[in-house]
Amino acid sequence: MRDFISARVRPLRVIVAFIAIVLLAGAHSLAVFAFSGTGSGSIANPYKVATCDDLQDINNDLDAYYVQTGNIDCSESESWNSGAGFAPIGTNSSTPFTGSFDGQNFVISDIYQYTASTTFKALFGATSGATIKNIRLSGGSVSSQSPGYSASLVGTADDGTVIQDCSSNVAVHSLRGAGLVGLLVGASTIDRCSYSGDMVTNYGVSNTYGYGASLVGDVEEDSAVTDVFATGTLHVKGPYNGSLVGYIGDGGTITNGYSAVDVVSDDGWAYNGGLIGSGSVFGSVPSVSNIFFAGTLDTEDSTHSGIVVGSASDIDLVNIYYNSSGCASCGSATIGSDGGTGTRNFNSTSNLNNFKVTGGQPMASWDYDTIWQANDSAYATLQVASTPTDSDGDGVLNATEDYGPNGGDANNDGIKDSAQANVSSIVNDANLSSVVLEVSDNCEIAGVDSQTESEQEVADSSYKYALGLLNFTLNCDEEGATATIKQYYVDYDHDSSYYTARKLIGREYATIAGATLEDTVIDNNPVIIMTYQVTDGGEFDADGSVNTEIVDPAGLGRAQTSDWDVNPSESLANTGATSTAPMIFGFVLVASSLGFFYTSAARYSKLNQ
Repeated sequence: MRDFISARVRPLRVIVAFIAIVLLAGAHSLAVFAFSGTGSGSIANPYKVATCDDLQDINNDLDAYYVQTGNIDCSESESWNSGAGFAPIGTNSSTPFTGSFDGQNFVISDIYQYTASTTFKALFGATSGATIKNIRLSGGSVSSQSPGYSASLVGTADDGTVIQDCSSNVAVHSLRGAGLVGLLVGASTIDRCSYSGDMVTNYGVSNTYGYGASLVGDVEEDSAVTDVFATGTLHVKGPYNGSLVGYIGDGGTITNGYSAVDVVSDDGWAYNGGLIGSGSVFGSVPSVSNIFFAGTLDTEDSTHSGIVVGSASDIDLVNIYYNSSGCASCGSATIGSDGGTGTRNFNSTSNLNNFKVTGGQPMASWDYDTIWQANDSAYATLQVASTPTDSDGDGVLNATEDYGPNGGDANNDGIKDSAQANVSSIVNDANLSSVVLEVSDNCEIAGVDSQTESEQEVADSSYKYALGLLNFTLNCDEEGATATIKQYYVDYDHDSSYYTARKLIGREYATIAGATLEDTVIDNNPVIIMTYQVTDGGEFDADGSVNTEIVDPAGLGRAQTSDWDVNPSESLANTGATSTAPMIFGFVLVASSLGFFYTSAARYSKLNQ
């Protein structure tokens, strides 16, 4: 029995030693992967995406709000991930992107992706219930030998994903997929989008099952594509291919758009259509309406190819126009293999200029006031809103500051905040009101972000920050400069007597010496003004360097008292962070290990009685 216990004790000592390490680690918060840029990821204060690294970092929080703040160059992504390039945001249907991304019509250029194994390949590999809008992709390439859907923007869009106001000319070479979106299902939508690039399907492998198209590979499950166009080239080798959509079924719809793509099919047996590869019913009847095809179709398989659709059964095709000389091998066939019922309303023309006038068909029903843009002697394009501006260069867009309190003059100095490099007005994520940063004229604001207390690396054991903290960076006119800083907190619950000016330095909080707090009213809103000074490289400069740059996370703290309802995970024994999770885990291990030990000893004793 003694030998048995001794044998059990030795590994138990190892377990206990490990548990001790875990318990000690419990004195610090566990590392949590999150987006590393500015913002909080909320609808009021979305994460700010300024670089390609920021774009890649979205994978650390797939269920947040994001906004692009300027043009992004991703040319460096070609060498990332051991040559695989940019990793898709939301790699597969198990880990899809479920948040919101607003590109604000800024350009993302030269993204490179290559894979032989990833399920989906695109900027957004898989999405579920996401919103992706105002996004412009230019240059770069996507090359995939994976059987999953690949594209330049979204590989697979599911569960009501909304894709709107987008364009891409990224070259895509894949086994199956499309230039813009690979698979659109789950009542998802694409509105006001276009693709103008080089698309190759069944890249490197012949006779692979899949759908190929310049715009969308597969549209199903009541998903809708509206106001779209495609230009460029499509080189295909596979069963279902169309310049606009490879396959449509189960209630899918395509309305208002055109293709001027030149399609080449090298496959001796394939359903190739000038517009649609194949359409059929598995549920609701799919429909295509108000579309024209002004491109060409060059195919080796004349039996299954049509100038409009390769194969169709029970699909409505309404007000479809096409280039009568667009497919020499198709003969007069508008549908290569027509095995069903449904509306068939086709019109042909040999004069492609008919498609360049707003009053012609099928464009007469299109919206040229808010969606389409007429062009002299050219096909219509989609209207694109101008990119937002930041006139004063403080990192906050004019639109944000102009919609702030007091008609965009939130600090009430008589000048619009959007016109001053030393004044920024943003949404306070802690109370969804506004907070203003004003600094002396010898410095300019390089960036500012409102953060909640929970976003800090450590918690303050003595104070709570119901109004959040301002995290900002200043560029001053000389090394060692002293900046006078004012923070305006709008619409608060208590007057200034409840608060103390506090700041975070490293992993410690401190009261700001010499700071003053003032109560006032601006535009009928109560405001607390916190005023203090920070010297470049001084005690309150978070970067600690004399370099003309001042970094200063600071805010209004309220002393914790017994009548506060404090979350235990936020009320810590010492100034700093702790986490109960590792400690609980450790105690569970202790109990489990001891239980195992005594159970084994008892069982051994019983067996040897």
